[in-house]
Amino acid sequence: MLHHLRPLSLLCCMVLLLGAWLGHAEAASSTTADRIMRYVNNDVITQGDVWDEMRRRYVALRHRGGVLPEGREDIERFQQEALEELTETILLEQEAERLGIQLDEIAIRRQVREWIRDNNLPPSLDHQSQEQQRRLQEAYVHTVLRHYQTRWPNITPAQIRSEYERNQDRFRQQPRVHTARILLRRSSPDDQRRLLRTMMEVLQQVQVDRHAEVVATADDETLSRIVRSDEDERPALIAQVLEQARNAMPDDPPRASAQLVERIDQVLNQWRNLQGGDAAEEQLQTIRKTLMAMDSLEERRNAFHEQAQQLSQGPRARDGGDMGWFERGTEDSELENIAFHIDVGSISEPFTSGAFIGILMVLDREDRTVRDLRQVAPEIRSQLESERLQNIRRTLVEQLRKRGVVRDVEQASTLPEEWFSDGDRIFSE
Repeated sequence: MLHHLRPLSLLCCMVLLLGAWLGHAEAASSTTADRIMRYVNNDVITQGDVWDEMRRRYVALRHRGGVLPEGREDIERFQQEALEELTETILLEQEAERLGIQLDEIAIRRQVREWIRDNNLPPSLDHQSQEQQRRLQEAYVHTVLRHYQTRWPNITPAQIRSEYERNQDRFRQQPRVHTARILLRRSSPDDQRRLLRTMMEVLQQVQVDRHAEVVATADDETLSRIVRSDEDERPALIAQVLEQARNAMPDDPPRASAQLVERIDQVLNQWRNLQGGDAAEEQLQTIRKTLMAMDSLEERRNAFHEQAQQLSQGPRARDGGDMGWFERGTEDSELENIAFHIDVGSISEPFTSGAFIGILMVLDREDRTVRDLRQVAPEIRSQLESERLQNIRRTLVEQLRKRGVVRDVEQASTLPEEWFSDGDRIFSE
């Protein structure tokens, strides 16, 4: 990506200079000529290099949800930032060479191949070369900065404490609650009709099972009662018959009957879980009253987790419905109002959440507090180390600029007009 002039002959240098002089006439074309934009000691930065860096930065910004450049002024500033970033990288690479820093390029090539394989990317030599070059540059820059970091004073406990005391608001923890939930999905009429058809199919299999005791559970009188029943009552009657058929099965049934047992269990589970809003609310209300009657908070918490594992159709059911901690402003407003207005150990009245009806138990609560210094010291140290490294980079680059020769080629800085009209399309190509 970055081109070295040391091995070039004088003739090559003249050709590059001629290309830079002619580049101005090509700026209005729809493609970008790879002409020189800046000399950095014995290295050069071409407009193609800047284009690649702008594209990389643009994609990274979009992935992070950052503010994308729009219009001539933004894109020209974006171009200048990319040029300065490349300049800093070259200066630091040159310093790594001067210091005699050596990297394990074989290991980096291996890492790149593994990265391409793990991300299911096409094994393109061009792609591999670009990624390897990027990683080499990052490694050289990182190694140089670490080399000079040893000459700067270390972060002291006094600095950490001072940062903590100056930024109390930053370390202030919002009120938060620890909750567990039992959620039951409200069924639609279509869901109920589909389940009824499935239950009827399983009932037909019961009628032809090889065991007389199983067949007897679906006798003519029972089937007649099912046929004469209202549509709302019919699933419960069929479920009752299927339950009796399940119990009538021998302990070690043959394969076909064993499959029927499995099918019955599946259908009965669906029937228990698939119910209308009123039935779900009534079930949750019963659970709430039963649990709230328990005097022991620990007993109530354990019973809630057991009910969630058995009945909940929402997330984290296997974990007893434990949803962990959440702060104000991070959940649905209605859910927050419930969680922050009932006591620890209490269980809410049934509430609606999307396609579910649920109840919520507050397991614990913490008010707005300032986190202890011991809790945040690693975070503060990491921030101070990052700022220290940035200062080292800024100071070192300033010194390297003063020692070296950084010269622009003004004619090469013009951008094609289409770059200013549709940045998202241009930078994504």
